Amino acid sequence: MVTPESIHELLSAAHAALSVAVHQVNETDALDHGVTLSRLFRAQRLIDQVQSDIHRVRPDLAPALLPEPPDPVLDPTQQAMVDALTPAQLDHLDRTLLSHTTRRFRKVSLVVGNTLSELSPSLGPLPDVFYAMRVAHLVELGALEAHGDLRFMRHSEVRR
Repeated sequence: MVTPESIHELLSAAHAALSVAVHQVNETDALDHGVTLSRLFRAQRLIDQVQSDIHRVRPDLAPALLPEPPDPVLDPTQQAMVDALTPAQLDHLDRTLLSHTTRRFRKVSLVVGNTLSELSPSLGPLPDVFYAMRVAHLVELGALEAHGDLRFMRHSEVRR
């Protein structure tokens, strides 16, 4: 028999598998992985929406603690790529991040995924964690309002 608990367990397992796939694709050197990441983020977003619906009906199934550690920090190679960005590129990145937000709260992972898909061809394979760091920067500047812990891009939301 299908129960909310069994659906929740299946969705949690699918979400975890997608997270691994996103990180594996994001760590490759392939320049043509934007479409793959976009599809993975879209699938992850759908799972998040279904889980949120389940948690509204059955709050007892919502995780008491976040299921994974915070987003990782940049490694030295990634930091070097970020340091090479020009002020104009950073401004373009920030404007693109803002363009993927609305007056309604959206998952940071959705904003990051959409921006990464759009900018990967022009900015190269920057890590998703850097995009999330820029979202946090925009929150600090007051350009965005946040809900949740921004150290967890899949468990936080932003809006204009």
